[in-house]
Amino acid sequence: MNARKLISIVKQIVIVTAVLVTVGLHPASAGQKVLQSFTGSNGEFPFSGLTPDNAGNFYGTTEYGCSSGLGCVYEISPVSGGGWTETVIYNFDGGVDLDEMPLGGVIFDKAGNLYGTAFGIGVGDVYELSPAKGGGWSEQVIYGFQGFNGDADGPRGNLIFDGAGNLFGTTQNGGSCTRQDGCGAVYELSPNSNGQWTETVVYSFQNNGQDGMWPISGLISDAEGNFYGTTFYGGNGNCRGGGISGCGTVFELSSQSGGGWTEKVLYSFQRNGSDGVGPASALTFDQAGDLLSTTETGGTGVCPVVAGCGTVFELSLQANGQWNESIVHDFGLSAGDGIDPEASLTMDSRGKLYGTTGHGGTGNCKIKPYHGCGTVFSLSAQSGGGWSEKVIDSFPDRATEPHYPNSPVVFDPMGNIYGTTALGGSTNVGAIFELTTLD
Repeated sequence: MNARKLISIVKQIVIVTAVLVTVGLHPASAGQKVLQSFTGSNGEFPFSGLTPDNAGNFYGTTEYGCSSGLGCVYEISPVSGGGWTETVIYNFDGGVDLDEMPLGGVIFDKAGNLYGTAFGIGVGDVYELSPAKGGGWSEQVIYGFQGFNGDADGPRGNLIFDGAGNLFGTTQNGGSCTRQDGCGAVYELSPNSNGQWTETVVYSFQNNGQDGMWPISGLISDAEGNFYGTTFYGGNGNCRGGGISGCGTVFELSSQSGGGWTEKVLYSFQRNGSDGVGPASALTFDQAGDLLSTTETGGTGVCPVVAGCGTVFELSLQANGQWNESIVHDFGLSAGDGIDPEASLTMDSRGKLYGTTGHGGTGNCKIKPYHGCGTVFSLSAQSGGGWSEKVIDSFPDRATEPHYPNSPVVFDPMGNIYGTTALGGSTNVGAIFELTTLD
């Protein structure tokens, strides 16, 4: 889903939910608490997930809102005696490299600095937030993408560090592909001794009917330093629209002994009535080393969209070095199940996986072509093989309650779940929730 589509959907959701009855901030379901309501001045539309620190605080971004209306980075902290307080630690101002509209979350380095990306209205940038001596945070743009001459363009997903302290990320556009806006790229940012960073395009996706296109989520890495990711389009699947072909891919980037990287498409999604279509989220390793994630559509669920209600898929490495894909769960097959999963999966200490769906559930929200206000679900590995899915929370249709979760969830040391919703809260522009009753 590109930024223009995202903005359009948000506008439609706001129009629909504005007419819902406001009944006050009651617990949306057993065990759910609203920790923070966004109001505009402290952020709007938190599409990214939360990042915990070692002190029990969480950090995140909002696409819009705050003092400039261009988005911000925030911190929420537990208060002694109960409750939480939010602090906006940086307001985007649209200045250097059109520094605005952060769609991804933030990550910490070992020194306690935060790093993230801003999509911008142009080509976007990567920023660093450093704790200031007298309190607060100072920001600097460490790289502004060029959007021409083969450079990357349009960062959306989270960043990741390698073992040497270099940053890696993806952009949905740019690269050396001959398509006008590019096909997307993977980039590396390396710190220099003078405090500056050097950017290198590690890989440019190609419009050749086999390679992936439009990587809109971040990367993960294995113990050998290889990177894995997804692309929303591309591959050899029979999907076409807007001048872009393919149903999406899973890819691997492997570093070479003499320098450089080699990309390999591990799987191309197929529009065949049962496979997933359009992976918009990052991958997750399970305890067996298999890769799991979600697709927005596809599967066998009956939804009024082009190809199903979405799936959870699994890629398993075979003895011959190939990866075998299987569908773990088809959304929308049962009443009250979630539909339209856009976020990556999170594993707890027991090996159980948790995720969110932007729509579906038992809530009565309606935005064509979807229904429902979203869910939090779990996946449990079965002793005989496969996974079992369970909806553990279904968001209601009250405008002041959290609804439409589009980001992954995180855990605290006690096992409580935390996440964000694109809408809901006291002014219906987003909220942060906690789930304390888990399955």
